[in-house]
Parts: sequence; structure tokens; C-alpha cells
Amino acid sequence: MKKNFFLSGNIKILLLCTLLSTPLSAQFVEPKFENITVQDGLPENNVWCILQDHLGFLWFGTSNGLVKYDGYEMNVYEHIIDNPESMTYSSVYRIFEDRTGILWVGTGSTYGGVLNRFDRSTETFKHYLHNSKDSISISSSHVLSFCEDSKGRLWFGTSNGLNLWDQETDGFESFFIPDTIKNNSDKQIISAIIEEPSTHNLIIGSAFGGLWNYDPSNKKFIKLQLFFNKENKIEINEINSLYRSNDGIVWVASKFGFIKYDSKSDDAKLFQPQPTLGYNTKNDFHTAIEEIDGLLWVGTAAGNLACFDPEKEIFKLFKNDPNDVSSISPSSPWGILSIYKDRSGILWVGSADFGLNKWDKYKIKFNSYKFNLDEKKSIGNSLVTSMCEDRTGNIWVGTYGGGLSKFDREKKLFVNFKREFDRKNSLNNNEIMSIYEDPYDSGILWIGTNGGGLYKYESKNNQFKLFRHNENNEYSLSNDSIYFTLADGKDIIWVCTWRGGINKFNRKTEQCTHYYNNPNDSTSISSNDAWYCFKDKLGVLWFGTANGNEGLSRYDYNKDNFHSYGNEHEYMQFNMISTICEDHKGNFWLGEYATGLYLFDRTKGIPLNHYTERNGLAHNQVMSILEDVSGNLWIGTYNGLSRFNPVSKRFRNFYEEDGLSSNRLFFRSAFLSKSGDMFFGGENGFTWFNSENIKDDPTPPMVVITNLSLFNRPKEKLKIDGFISEMKEVRLPHNYNDLHFNYVGLHFSDPVKNKYKYMLENFDEDWVEAGTQRNAVYTNLDPGEYIFRVEAANRDGIWSKKDASIRIVILPPWWATTWAYALYTLIISSIVYFMWKLQLKRIRIKHDYEMSKFEAEKLQEVDELKSRFFANISHEFRTPLMLILGLSKKILDKAKDQVFKDDINVIKRNANRLHGLVNQLLDLSKLESGNMTLRTSPQNIIPLLKGLVLSFASFAER
Repeated sequence: MKKNFFLSGNIKILLLCTLLSTPLSAQFVEPKFENITVQDGLPENNVWCILQDHLGFLWFGTSNGLVKYDGYEMNVYEHIIDNPESMTYSSVYRIFEDRTGILWVGTGSTYGGVLNRFDRSTETFKHYLHNSKDSISISSSHVLSFCEDSKGRLWFGTSNGLNLWDQETDGFESFFIPDTIKNNSDKQIISAIIEEPSTHNLIIGSAFGGLWNYDPSNKKFIKLQLFFNKENKIEINEINSLYRSNDGIVWVASKFGFIKYDSKSDDAKLFQPQPTLGYNTKNDFHTAIEEIDGLLWVGTAAGNLACFDPEKEIFKLFKNDPNDVSSISPSSPWGILSIYKDRSGILWVGSADFGLNKWDKYKIKFNSYKFNLDEKKSIGNSLVTSMCEDRTGNIWVGTYGGGLSKFDREKKLFVNFKREFDRKNSLNNNEIMSIYEDPYDSGILWIGTNGGGLYKYESKNNQFKLFRHNENNEYSLSNDSIYFTLADGKDIIWVCTWRGGINKFNRKTEQCTHYYNNPNDSTSISSNDAWYCFKDKLGVLWFGTANGNEGLSRYDYNKDNFHSYGNEHEYMQFNMISTICEDHKGNFWLGEYATGLYLFDRTKGIPLNHYTERNGLAHNQVMSILEDVSGNLWIGTYNGLSRFNPVSKRFRNFYEEDGLSSNRLFFRSAFLSKSGDMFFGGENGFTWFNSENIKDDPTPPMVVITNLSLFNRPKEKLKIDGFISEMKEVRLPHNYNDLHFNYVGLHFSDPVKNKYKYMLENFDEDWVEAGTQRNAVYTNLDPGEYIFRVEAANRDGIWSKKDASIRIVILPPWWATTWAYALYTLIISSIVYFMWKLQLKRIRIKHDYEMSKFEAEKLQEVDELKSRFFANISHEFRTPLMLILGLSKKILDKAKDQVFKDDINVIKRNANRLHGLVNQLLDLSKLESGNMTLRTSPQNIIPLLKGLVLSFASFAER
């Protein structure tokens, strides 16, 4: 099945010529390019392809290597003969990153090409080559296009068919366009692939086979025929690239023009910068397509950069201008090779032989014109001292030494008026100090010169009339150095002179009233050196003068005198007021030539606020002040241009690198045009811009950690398993505690002005402001867990919303590990237990000893008590026994009766026995209780005593 799309006919094609002169839509901004070449680090000036990866790095494919760019340095990967893990060829024609972050690189040479897969962690390449004996190898090693569909499948367009990669087998399934000779046809060259969101089919562009719709579900190709017109049947088959714009339209870059293809309505339309039915290099679009603010950018084989407005259906072509360093680089036989828009909106254009072109619409914020000695219709001189706009929109520029110039903004050409010695009706002095259009007399310019008097120029008849100081005429100008003029009604022109005070010039009588400084008169003008004149909304006239004490004077119409202001306040230093501005709120702003910006209270005569470089002002020498529609003040200084917000009291400064013609801006050379553009003249030409277009870049940098190394070896990478920019945690031994972190903010507008701040959690208490420094060093970190965080801001101070972070775990030494501490605990516990048990045993032994000692003492006490008791008993018994024995002896000696004697003997025997026992007890009582050995128990005494008593009783009865 075929689908035919009949494009516009000859008449329509030719009608496009009439559209080419039409300006593009309002959102268009004239591109200003920066050029990056081998001098900036590129290995080669042919840039075939460009890609920004998911981390934010830019990759450039050149004829001599693959370049990884972070805005500061270029890391080049190339083919190395002795390294099989390097790229197969150094010429890189295509780069693609899939959703998993894998980088695919298509290389090539005169012998063909090879598909490479890049491993970030090891920085090595895996190669995929066609092998006719391997059914799952890629159909051709030369890869020309990539596409990842909504299902995550990777499609590769090669010089011989379409290929689908199988992640599990790491092989390919090949598909070929029908009705062609397989493996031997130019129609199999797949130059572009995109997915159709609604059907999930692939739209495929072939370099010589035209446009196709491929259905992956049933593996069928459907031809989409594109014709110049239906009658001639001239088909467009050479497709170079495809792009889907934000509105869903498919745009086709082909050899014969730019094609708009609506896949929903099956409608197509051809556009050509130079309409023709034949081939033209300006109609040969062979690069990728990018969209910026609704405008489509594409390159041609002729080396032109084309910008297409889809709304107005017109082109604007840009080519190299040798006189403009900000124009695109020169063309070559191959033209523009690549176009890419990064995440911040910067447009990158790769050229053949001339490197990279970079356009950042947020960076070059200003238009400028500089003096060009080699250009005949250039501005008269580089020093622009005064500027104004007349009623017709002409811009008049006064230069110091170059005379007067009228500027044509559209053509960027000048008509110069200089001193001509052979012509009376001309300037006689080329040192122009002021230009002023008479608001009451159309076409009249008042031109002040440095020493050449005042000119009245009538633009209608191109006539100059000169007014000068004449010593013989008291009504002539007081001095010929005219620094400023101002109309006051229809009749009066106030003229500020250097060394001649102020002149009130009457246009009707052409006579002057002079106002000089009189040191003895406080109501005279403060100085004879008058710089500036201003009339406020209340009709009050103010003069800025160069006076050491009072540089501001107010004119009193009623009294025809002046009141001057100087150093009445502690920070009021009005030595020389160079400019005055009254804003829409009625605030009165003064620019002082040396001490900055003042907000002045006209009622009290004192400044309310004072701003200097310390507050953010670009320079203390204020030259001019203009207010924009948003209420911001634009302050021209001797070192840059400041934008000041009176509400937030914040300054934003701009310099030559932002597009100013010069950092040194001059007084009297600033004005606000009728169109809202601001003009500022300076040391090297002038600058103009619309304040509404001066916006901060809203895109913050993508910040990544690029390296982690030891402090004393910052250029070495630690041997860690993984790619540092994607790692979440790194574990290091205890002796790796002196760390060096490298990081980068990936925003390519002005990388050297990106700012950073970082902190190491569990070490730093707050963020460390690093300025533009891109590394952090920490030494002698204790073992433990830390988190290193870093944030980045672009040149406009917009900070990244998400920081880059990595957890750092510094492991303790083996003797300080958990297992070591467990062992230490076990050993200490064992020792404590052993000591505890030993102590218990010692306490027990001591206790037993104390108890035995106590028992012995108690036993001794008992023995002593017993001894004393028996001693006492013994003494008590011995006395009666002695009496018994003595009485027994006496009775025995006197007794005659044998029976009686026998009884007495029994008594005597028992008494002696009892006496012996008592003596024994008495002796025992004298021994130590511990050494006693009793053979006779004291209990033996009781029976003896009992027997003795019975004997006495028996004897008594008888």
C-alpha cells in the first residue's frame, strides 16, 4: 500500500520568494555565536554529531575522536591501535543515549563503520560488527540513525537496513525495505527514524529510498511518497533527518527542501529558501532539526543556518559575516554538519572545518555597534559621547573626534557629518559633546562641541548654523565648550558650558543671558563647569556642576537665582553631578561622578539613600540613568551597566562579555527611544537593547560529582566499582581519610561564572560558599558515615533545585571493627569474670578465716570461763575436802573398831579421789583452751560427790 502526498505546485513554490523578505515572528532573536575550535580543546574541527546525556555532559562526535565536555575541559576518546577496548575508529558520526543511560556511538571510516557501546565506569567500548555467518549480528556495521520506542526497544538504522537490538541475547533482528535488492541497494540506507505516538509505528527516512511507515507488530513497510507536484511526478526520495515538533508535526529535512508532514491528516508541504524544481545547496537540508521558541533551525549543505517560522512559513538564512565575530562560522564544501539544543536552550551548531558554534539567547543580551576603521559607512569614531533620537526615528550619534553620525538601524549603516575645510556649511569641530532635538521645532538639532561652539542643524535642508563666543558681543555664548543643552519653552535653550557657566539662549533674539559662579554670592550657580541640565515634572530646573563642595544647583524662576546642595549630610558628597533621573513614582535619582547613586529628597534637600560598589553598583562613577517600563533603573557607569530594582534594592551588572560595546560608558550618551529601546554610548561604540528582553536564564545547572581522589593525589581516580557521577555510596579504608572531591555544574552559557556551594554532613555545620571553585578538600576524617553534597548556580544566580550527593563510608581499621570490639569485649568480660570469681574465692577464704578466728576466740572465752569456773569450784571443793581428810585421819587414829575404821577409810579414800579430781581440774583450768586434752570430765565429780555425801550420811547414822 502506498500513500501519495502532492506538494505545492510551481506557482506556490515560486510564491515563496515573496515571503523571504518578510520578517520572522516577534519571538525571534538575532543569534550571536561563540566559536569553539581546536584551540579550545576540540581534537578536530569537523563536528558531526552532538548529544547531551542524562547527567548533563555534552558529547561531540568529531573526525578525530569522541569528546566529553563539561564546560571547562574536553576529554577525548579515540581509537588506540593496541587497545581492543577503545573505539574502532576515531571518526564519530552518530551518538545516542538510551533510557538506561547507555551511550551508543556510531563510528566510521573510508572502509565502513562500527557500532560501539560505551561503559562509563571502565571507559571502554564494546563493538558490534556485521558478520554474515552470524544470524543475530547487525546487518551493517555502519550505523546512521537511532530510535528508542515507547516500549524501550532500540532501533538502529544502518547503511543496509533496519535493526532491532535484543538486550537478552545482545544480538540483532534485521528488517529490510521491500522491493529492493537486499544487501545491495542504496534504498536500504536508513538515515532517520522516529516513532509515531498514536500508532507506535516507526517513520523511517531513507537516504535514497524516501519516507516509509513501518509497523513493528506485523513487520510491514508502507511507502509514503512525497512529490514536488502531481503533474511532473518528481518524487523526493533523499531524506536526511526527521523531527517531531512540539505540536506533533513531523518535519523532514531532505535534499530538495524542508517538508512539513502531518501524520494525522496525511498531509505534506514543501518549503524552499530558494524555490526551484532542481537541486540547490541552499535547499539541501542535511542536518538534524531543532526547535527554539516555536522556530525550527536546520543546516544546509551550502553552510547556511536556516531558521524557519512555521506560522508565517518563511525562512531566514544566516551565514558568516567576516566583519561580525558573532556571526556563524564560515561555510565549507560539506556545510553545516549537526545542530543540537541542550537542556538550557543553548543551540549548538557543528560545522565542517570550523568547529562548533554556540548560541545562548540568554547570554548575549545586547546589540552593539563598534567603530570599524575598514568600513566606509561605519560610525565616525569609537568614542561615543552623545546620542539622541529624532521624531522620524533616526539615531544621531556624536563622537569625540569623529563628528556627527546618523544611524540607520535596519541597514546598520551611518551617514557621517564631519569637518570639511572646503565647505562652509559643515561642522568646524569633530569633538561632539552633546546632541539635542528641539521638542518645539521639528527637524532642529542642537549640537554642542568641545571648543567649537553650538550648532543649530536643520535636517530639512541639511544646514548648520554656528553660535560661538565673541568677546566683542556680551550676548554671545560665554564659552565654546558646550556640554549640554535643554529647551525650556518655545523661546529658551539652556546651554551648559565648561568654564563658562550657564547660558540662557533666546532662540528668537539669538542672545544669551550668562550665569556665573560668584564665590561671594551663595545664590549664584555653584560652578562655572556645568555638565548637565534637567527639568523635573514639577517644572523645576536642576543643574549638575563640577564643584568640590556643591555639585547640584536648583534654579528659582521667580528670583532668577540658584540654590546649591553639597556636603550638608554625612554621606552626601555632591562634588560633580553627572546625571539626573526622575522615576514614575516621582523619586529623584542623582548620579555622582565619583561617589555613586543617590536617592534625593527635594523637599528636605538631603539624600535618602546612597548606593555604591559595596551595595552592588558596577562602579562608583555614574554616567547615566534611565528607567524602564518595569520601574528598574539602568545605570551606565565607568565599568559596566547596572540594573537596579528600587523595591528589592538589588543590582544586576552587565559587562562587555554580555554584549556591551564597552565597559566604559559615557555621560550624555544614553537615551530611551520611542520603541522602548535603551541606548548607551561608550568607549567603543554604543549598545542598544529592550529591557523586556533582558531576562535571567531560568535553567539551573545540572550538578555532578566528577571525581573522588586522595588529597595528595587529586588527579588520580580511586579504584572504585562504578561510575562516580552515578554512585550513591563509596566505602573506603581507614587510611583513605584525606579526600579531594571534584564537581561541576553542567550549564554551558558561561561556565566560568557558575557558582558552587557544598557541605559534608556530619562534618560541616553549614554550606560552604565556594564561589567558582570546583573542588573541596577534607583531611583527617574519622571513620564513620558522611554525605557530601554540592549545589551549583548559573551565571545569573539561579541555583540547582537538586543537589549532587554521595555517601562516604570510611571503614575503621581491623582493630577498630565490630568484630574486633566484640572480641575485645569477650576478652575483657572473661578477665572481669575470672577476677570476679577470684575475688569471690578470696572473700570466701577471708570470711572462713574470720569465722574460724571468731569461733576460736569465742571458744577461748568459753574455755577461760570454764577454767575460772572450775578453778573457783576447785577451790571451793578443796577446803571442805581438806577438812574431811583431816577429820578422817583424826577419827581413824582414834577409832578402835575395825568396822568403823573401814568406814572411815572409805570416806578417806573417796575424799582423796575427789581431791585428786579437783586438783586435776585446777591444773586444766590453767592450760590454754586450744591445747587442752581432758582425760577426766568434770562430770565425773558429781558421782564422787554424791558417793561421798552418802558415805557421810551413813557414817552419821551410826
